[in-house]
Amino acid sequence: MDSQLSLTSPPAEIENTAFFVFLLSRLQEVITALPEEWRPGPNFHGVPWEPVVATLVVGALTVLMFFWRTVLAIKGRTYQLTEKQLRDKIQQLLKEKSDAANKITELNDMIKEREEQLKNSEKSLSSSQQEVKGLKSHHQKLQSQWEQMSGSVSQLNQKIVDTQEENSNLNEKIAKMHQRIEKYQKTLKSYDEERAKVHVLMDEAKLREDALKAQVLSFEKENGALKEHKTSLLRDAKDWQEKHKKLSEEIRVYHKSQKELEDSLVHKENEIDVLSSCIAELNRLGACDPAELQKDDAKMSNGEDAEKKMDSMRLRIKQMMDVSRIKATLGVIEDERNRYMESLLAEQKARQELEEQYQKVMLDQMNLNNEKTHLENQFKTLQQRLEITTELYQQKENALQQKLTQEELERREKELKLSEVDSKALCSEEEVRALKQKIKDIEEEMQQNERSLKSEVAVQEKKAHENWLKARTSERTLVEERRESATLRQKLVEYRDKISDLEQSLFKLNSGPPDRHVPPQRRGARPPSDPHGRFSDLGHPLPSRPEMFPPMTSSPCAHDGPMQTAPVSETAEASEQVSSEPIEPLSKSQSQGSFLPSPIRDSPVPPPKSYGPPGMPPMMIRPPNGHLPMMPPEPRFRAPPMDSYGPPPIGPFGPVPPPFGRGPPLGPRDIPPEFFGPRGLPPRHFPPGPLPPPGAMIPPPYGGRGFQGPPPLIPQRSRDGEGSATPANDPPTDASHQHSEP
Repeated sequence: MDSQLSLTSPPAEIENTAFFVFLLSRLQEVITALPEEWRPGPNFHGVPWEPVVATLVVGALTVLMFFWRTVLAIKGRTYQLTEKQLRDKIQQLLKEKSDAANKITELNDMIKEREEQLKNSEKSLSSSQQEVKGLKSHHQKLQSQWEQMSGSVSQLNQKIVDTQEENSNLNEKIAKMHQRIEKYQKTLKSYDEERAKVHVLMDEAKLREDALKAQVLSFEKENGALKEHKTSLLRDAKDWQEKHKKLSEEIRVYHKSQKELEDSLVHKENEIDVLSSCIAELNRLGACDPAELQKDDAKMSNGEDAEKKMDSMRLRIKQMMDVSRIKATLGVIEDERNRYMESLLAEQKARQELEEQYQKVMLDQMNLNNEKTHLENQFKTLQQRLEITTELYQQKENALQQKLTQEELERREKELKLSEVDSKALCSEEEVRALKQKIKDIEEEMQQNERSLKSEVAVQEKKAHENWLKARTSERTLVEERRESATLRQKLVEYRDKISDLEQSLFKLNSGPPDRHVPPQRRGARPPSDPHGRFSDLGHPLPSRPEMFPPMTSSPCAHDGPMQTAPVSETAEASEQVSSEPIEPLSKSQSQGSFLPSPIRDSPVPPPKSYGPPGMPPMMIRPPNGHLPMMPPEPRFRAPPMDSYGPPPIGPFGPVPPPFGRGPPLGPRDIPPEFFGPRGLPPRHFPPGPLPPPGAMIPPPYGGRGFQGPPPLIPQRSRDGEGSATPANDPPTDASHQHSEP
């Protein structure tokens, strides 16, 4: 609803608001410039000055606007509308009225809510003030308690002074006792030093004994380890001896195999010589001439000689094959021999290394045996010394124990005396500490009380400041809401005035009978494009041709029904355009097309373009009920302001009809000739009886060319089969005028 109001608000209202702000600033300057005697009070009978001045200025502006709209904005207008358009416009106005009423109720509810919020904020302010008063009383109580605590602190300070004097006396006694204790401690220290020396000697002897025992144990462990190492070395030596025997046997076997291989080599060398001779003979055979070969072939054909030669050749080839095999086996055997020789050399080196290690181990064993004998001798001597030192230590320990028993008895007596003195000193110190702790606790309590009081006071001040700010904001919001409510009430009054003016003007315009509708007069001769035989017997135009229907589209205008109305913003813009254009006087006769009230009836609409040469001067409008011609309406029955509604947009040749029908707009051929003006028929009398209400007024049937009155609605069929009603006397559109112009 707010967006609709903002859309429909004209620029005049924006200028008025700017002017209102300027006036307010100037008024404030003037009031400040007045002397103190003439200046107004803080409020006007309990109401702040701002809403009073705002209401006065708004009232003056509304009076001026109303006067300008009623008196100065009277213009002659022509109308070309149908009953359905008027009904739709009236329904739209009723909807706007209901929306405005709903908005006003919502704003009233908002005002009530804000007033309740203001009351709640005032209650919270009063409660916060009461809390501040309670905190102030609590602060006073705490101050009295603080004074009492300060008196108790002074008394405690006096007690502390007395206790400090007693403590000083006790400290003197304690100092004397400490001096005596120091003397006794010096004597005890001397005894302790002697005892410590004896203990040191005993500890040294024990350490030496432990060291010797540790050495003996380590030597024993080393001896055991050496024995184990010796046994392991002997085992290794036995293993190596066995390995040596095995290797020597293997070496003997290798020597035997080596001899055998040498013999085989000699044999194979002989075979190689034989093979070389065979190869030479084969080469010779290959080098023979072809003539010899032919001779040999002839001889071979003879018989036995050829067979012998073939046998000899086969033997030679076999020998050559055996030689190649022997060569291969010789190569393999040589590789094996080389491997065995390398392994033999490696084993010989390992044997030499093991023999060297065995000799080293034997030497180490001999050295360890010598060391063992030496350590055993040392162990025996140390055991003898140990026995002697233990006897001396026992003698000295017995003497020292006797001295210690005597010293302990004396020390116990002294400790008893010192414990008594210490208990007294501790009691006095504890009392002093308790008193100091009490003083600290009291001071901390005082500081905490002061901090808590300060924090509470600061919190209450903050709360009071916040409550004051909330009250100020709530007052401001209340003032703003009152201003908004005043403006909305003013708008409501304006809308009501508009609606009342509309109703009065419409009732005045529709006061005649319905059968006195006079269509506009035709001017000029019949144009060459005037249809002949296009109308039915009843005088109604035939439905439009199917090829003139618009193509089906997916736009919302094409699918809307006949009740679809133009948006409010478009009508407002059109009304502004119409109000800004100069209005021509009534030069062509127009008739009241319907009996329903409509605010669009006052919009200026140019008459349809005439055809042919210029005709006679315009005739006077025939009144529908036989009275005088209608004059321009009085100022009190003025047309409504076109800020939220108005006529449809005006083209260069007349108003563009709203999209009520699905088919194309009617052209000049589809309009009956009686539409352009009356033919001088006598007026028809209105039937007797009371008039029906405006919504129930039904026009009489269209009686043809000799009958006055609006033609009925003709259902048109679109391509999809949906019908839409279009009046027979719709004005021609821009396209139809352009086509019909010569």
